[in-house]
Amino acid sequence: MDRTPERPGLGLAELLEALASPDPTVRASAIARTRPRPAMEEVLIETLSDPAPEVRAVAVRALARLEGRRGVEALIEVASGDVSVLVRAEAVAGLGRMLVARTPRPEPGPRS
Repeated sequence: MDRTPERPGLGLAELLEALASPDPTVRASAIARTRPRPAMEEVLIETLSDPAPEVRAVAVRALARLEGRRGVEALIEVASGDVSVLVRAEAVAGLGRMLVARTPRPEPGPRS
């Protein structure tokens, strides 16, 4: 995987300022640059109603990384009802990654 140097994450004030932009690329980039924290969960959930599917898809990824209870509920709703196939697919993938991360791995034992 190609890793680019990490830019500092945006704070809540910077995120809110960027989300006011009329340019969906600016909004999506700002969401992608945030380090999801519980304090941002509500803002990220609100961005799920953005008119641009690329913004909603990035918000879905951020909420999936956060793994907050309200975010998970929002992802379930998006997975079943967003008009964009891209956004629904991102929500399903994010929920799947969370399930895999939470599933206990079997203890190694004797094989039959």
